[in-house]
Amino acid sequence: MKLKSVILFLALLLPLAGAFAKKKKATPTVPEEQMEQFKYYFYASRAALDQEEYDRALVLLDFCEKLNPYDGLTKSNLGRLYAALGREKDAEQALEEAFTLAPKDCWEPFADFLLHKGDNASTLRAQIVVENAHKNNPKDVDIADYLLPIYVQRRRWNDAVALMDEIDALRGYNANSALNRYRVYYQMGNRKRAYEEIDRYLKQDPTSLYFLMLKANIYAMQENLTEVFAVAERIAKTVPLDEEDYQLIKQDRYCAYYISLIKSEEADSLVQAGNINKAFETYEIALYLLPQNLYAMNNYAYNISVHGGDIKYAERMSAETIKAEPDNAVYLDTYGWILHLQGQDALAGFYLRKALENVNDEPNRKVIKEHLQALEK
Repeated sequence: MKLKSVILFLALLLPLAGAFAKKKKATPTVPEEQMEQFKYYFYASRAALDQEEYDRALVLLDFCEKLNPYDGLTKSNLGRLYAALGREKDAEQALEEAFTLAPKDCWEPFADFLLHKGDNASTLRAQIVVENAHKNNPKDVDIADYLLPIYVQRRRWNDAVALMDEIDALRGYNANSALNRYRVYYQMGNRKRAYEEIDRYLKQDPTSLYFLMLKANIYAMQENLTEVFAVAERIAKTVPLDEEDYQLIKQDRYCAYYISLIKSEEADSLVQAGNINKAFETYEIALYLLPQNLYAMNNYAYNISVHGGDIKYAERMSAETIKAEPDNAVYLDTYGWILHLQGQDALAGFYLRKALENVNDEPNRKVIKEHLQALEK
């Protein structure tokens, strides 16, 4: 028979090959009455396991296995129980059996166990398990999310990037996408591409506080404080901020520092505009972000003395400023004036005269003299 004829003959036989292949054994069926018993013991065993009643759970799971030896979830719960008892080998065997019986339902506990072991071989096995689950459920974005950090851990960068593309196609590009891409590219050593992901997301959401702070942090690592200030100013002037946002800002020392300074100046402007209550709230924000913002403390204390408020609070803040800078004429003047308003003229005079000795500019010299004259009347 000629070679071409042989090839043609074999090709014609291929469609028939499946008919002669051994069929996979079907899972034996369990009688209905037996299944009802199984369900009772299964839910009871799961409740016992959740409540950490391990001895009872073990007995119940044993009943489950006898009633339905083909149930993957029973094997999975048994693996979970063995793991809780420290029986690592038994746990691994049970979880692997569960995965074999029901790969779609039992892949995650098995992968969790393998990843928890932490060695390279186990991590590779976990990758294979999750890849199989992903292959069987290609539109399940949660499985793809689970697989991504495994690829990153194993430095499978091309696979990680391709998987991120899949995730975005399924769920759409969002903040989580941008953050994942930033982290992956950064760990790859492609800093330029990582930083571009931050800008890409900010084009979509220009007022994202988290990503603006991340951008500021990148500039801070580059010691580019001019750009850090520019981002901080953008946050302060364009992002609607609430109490939780300020808590987040406070965790970043550069953003907290610059935004505190910006808020101090904003409070001064509010005073000039006659919006005293809002000004005082803004001073409080500035001091929350940077408790040792001497500029804010001094101006806040002085404006309390002029426009009304807790004078004792003002005195405490003013005292902190001269403690930090004992020769600062402006701070000395504020403290002396606050003491005068409380009737402590002798002590007020001491601080006002000291302020006059240290002043270097005419506008402040004029104010200090006015305060001294008021003291002498």
